[in-house]
Amino acid sequence: VKYTWAGENIAAGYPSPEAVVDAWMKSDGHRKNILKPEFTHLAVGYCYAPADEYSYYAVQLFYTPAG
Repeated sequence: VKYTWAGENIAAGYPSPEAVVDAWMKSDGHRKNILKPEFTHLAVGYCYAPADEYSYYAVQLFYTPAG
């Protein structure tokens, strides 16, 4: 994928999507990614892996396609 802007937010150990977003919004760097007006596209993933150390994983991928 060719892009002009790209960024990501990653979190582990938060037991709900709401808890993840709350934590991201309280973090300057993560909040900047969420609010950055240059980003035009977003992909989101949330995974529950009960046997894993943190059990819950979340990711946001932000980008703006080139051209």
